Amino acid sequence: MAIVPLAFFASCAEAYGVQAETVLMVDSSPPCVIDLSPGPPIRGAVEGDWVDDLADVQILEDGRLAAVGFSVADGFLLMAPDAGVEWVGRSGDGPGEYRYIRWVRPRGDRLHVFDVLSRRRTVLDANLDVVLTNPLLGSLAGDAAIFGDSAYVVNGPVPTPENIGYALHLFDASGAVVRSFDELPGGYGTPDSGIAIYRRLAVARDGGLWSAYRGEYRIDLWDPPTGTRLRTLVRPAEWFPAHAEPGSNDPERPALPTILDIVEDAAGRLWVLLSIASDRWAEGFEETPEGAHPELDEYLHVDFDISYDTMVEVIDPARGRLLATTTVDQNLHVLRGGRAVSSEEGEFGLPTIQLWQLGLTAANTQGDNECM
Repeated sequence: MAIVPLAFFASCAEAYGVQAETVLMVDSSPPCVIDLSPGPPIRGAVEGDWVDDLADVQILEDGRLAAVGFSVADGFLLMAPDAGVEWVGRSGDGPGEYRYIRWVRPRGDRLHVFDVLSRRRTVLDANLDVVLTNPLLGSLAGDAAIFGDSAYVVNGPVPTPENIGYALHLFDASGAVVRSFDELPGGYGTPDSGIAIYRRLAVARDGGLWSAYRGEYRIDLWDPPTGTRLRTLVRPAEWFPAHAEPGSNDPERPALPTILDIVEDAAGRLWVLLSIASDRWAEGFEETPEGAHPELDEYLHVDFDISYDTMVEVIDPARGRLLATTTVDQNLHVLRGGRAVSSEEGEFGLPTIQLWQLGLTAANTQGDNECM
């Protein structure tokens, strides 16, 4: 396997330059409209090998999905509407074996499997053969981004004196830390830090790294090898105050918005996926049955599909402008290559996975080049 040298990133700072914080322009009527159209569903049944609830799902370049479950994580599922479902992996510590998979991250025709219990990254080729493994230093928190076929950035704590106070860490192919960056003023894991330590990550076209806060509409662009923050985009929005709350279990207090995913498209626009409380928030709760465990809350959150909606927004970083925004009642999980994924409970309690196609068109008949 060819190891991608860290010179892979060398042009990033030169391409972007270092800029001050940009507060995005938000028009009352954005110039573009987001089109969301459903594709064929993927039914969830494969002889008992199924995830009962999705912990992670990714869209591969060939259109398949890689899905990881909360309770069944010594393997993952590859699935497509017309190609059935394939289980990949087995329990153990050998090649192609896993203890508890946290993420599967695609890059080109390779899959990078991050195992939180074995503390190991496994790289699979297009034939699902193991081509590389390396130990994982530190813990996994919000996300990972892959550069080339070897280097990667992880959001999580690395418990060494020189690395512990940072949210992001660049690793080489051997699993060694090259650079830690995105310093956390309050340290890592303090009692009131909440989701402030979590980031969603996306590789930029010119080798940089986009990093979005979970509880704040703030997106940074980094030069990974130097740890330089190249620019920051801030979306002014009263409905999204900066916060560290992981959620809400109170039917009378809707959860605050969070950023679920970001991706840069071929035109350099940023697509942002957000989770927001729906107008039917309280309908997703039921009173706790009499005689239930005394530590349970008065209400149980039983239907997240009712309580949450998804917002999709598109940003033009070059002009510092919000191009489009829309809210849908589907619970979308991930964005990639103009596509999104949703899931809902289907027959026999198994999730039904739905692929969606995303597009951008001008809001007026004259058209707008920013929307092409």
